[in-house]
Amino acid sequence: MRWVLLFEASGAVRDALTALGHDAMSVDLRASETPGAHHRGDVWDFIKSADFRDADAVGAFPTCTYVAGSGIHWNYRIPGRAEKTDLAIQDFQRLRVALKGKRSFVENPRGVVGKRTGWIPTQEIQPYQFGDDASKATTLRLDGLLPLVIPPESEWHPGRVVEWPRGSGKMVRRWSNQTDSGQNKLAPSETRWAERSNTYPGIAAALALQFAGDVRQKAAA
Repeated sequence: MRWVLLFEASGAVRDALTALGHDAMSVDLRASETPGAHHRGDVWDFIKSADFRDADAVGAFPTCTYVAGSGIHWNYRIPGRAEKTDLAIQDFQRLRVALKGKRSFVENPRGVVGKRTGWIPTQEIQPYQFGDDASKATTLRLDGLLPLVIPPESEWHPGRVVEWPRGSGKMVRRWSNQTDSGQNKLAPSETRWAERSNTYPGIAAALALQFAGDVRQKAAA
């Protein structure tokens, strides 16, 4: 099966699909972080190509910086940021049109896309549900693919148990990417957006294993 992974520089899902024997190519303006089939260039130009038209299925990981719910509060504090959110929303609308008729999934953190576009997520998942020591509410918009099967809770990463607020007697779970208060630990930097957008290994493996099977079954039907 031929897969195209849009807005993916990490190569995480591309490599997971390749390991299963699929023909998978990632596409991004950035170079691939790992060796593998990668088209470095503008995604919107690539969508016009035969490589995109001939793909059996598509995965997409559009940049979340200006649409993630965790950062929208900055739109009211930083001049010009709300306009960047508007542009990001336009890109999601373009992507929705481009994927029409394709078996596809779009991965993005929980945010404002559904409210702003009406493109409602099919499913919400967490990295810890797939064995990764991290919490990050992640949505999937699916077309022609079944919702991802979530492993039983006994297989989830347990994280750590902390008292929060301190002195309250209330015990909550936190994971390695979180402070005790639940904030992300990653310090501000020029690459922070890219580091936060990378797909966690457990989710990448699950996406490849199930969705590749979904496509095979539909192609054989």
